[in-house]
Amino acid sequence: IFGRYRSNVGSWVCTMKVYTIFHVALQDLETADEVAAELRAKDSQLLPCTNVSSEGIDCNCNLEGKRHGKISQDYAEYIKSLATFIVNYGLVDQSPEKQHATIKSIPIDTLMTVYESAREMIGTISRQFHCRAKFCSAYRVYANFLKLLYIDLMRLYRICYFSITQGYSQLHSMNLNQTLNFSFAYKSFVSVTEEVKKSVEEPMYSALIPCLLYTSPSPRDRQKSRMPSSACKKKKKKK
Repeated sequence: IFGRYRSNVGSWVCTMKVYTIFHVALQDLETADEVAAELRAKDSQLLPCTNVSSEGIDCNCNLEGKRHGKISQDYAEYIKSLATFIVNYGLVDQSPEKQHATIKSIPIDTLMTVYESAREMIGTISRQFHCRAKFCSAYRVYANFLKLLYIDLMRLYRICYFSITQGYSQLHSMNLNQTLNFSFAYKSFVSVTEEVKKSVEEPMYSALIPCLLYTSPSPRDRQKSRMPSSACKKKKKKK
């Protein structure tokens, strides 16, 4: 994948498809750890689209091209951040049950660090991609991109939620500094909740709907066999 990516780095479509493949692998419970470690080792090779693409869009000149270039740049940085988070803490690629069990075993000081990292990534999704959702919804190549970000948003918020509830259960055993740090984290969690709420309403969630329509199978695809309409007509005439 890296070989194909380097040979087509001028194409924003190819760039986004490669990042999407890596993103899917980072969300998969079986591949996330291995892929995250390899992406960390090769993160200098994750570059944004900066040239005139095969689609005829110049990522340096016209406004549309610059938007595609900036999205690919921000997406590359986000993928690096996600890989780093998984290498350092795991959690994102875990089931809710395992996630909760892992968070329970983390010391409170480390837990607040995990919380801050997850909160920062939620902020990145909201700041960098929330405002571009409407633009992205006009391009089919961004369909999975928005869907994957939405999944991350929910998973990261769950990490924040588990971290705060676990911290609350340990309040009685915290020292003064730990209690102050937890208080600041709890206050910021209220803001994070509002931030996530806005992201899943307008415009990110509304832009996600047409993307899901692009990627969802047609009801006809669930049929055991699909005969072309012309063949059906011929069959009827024979009868």
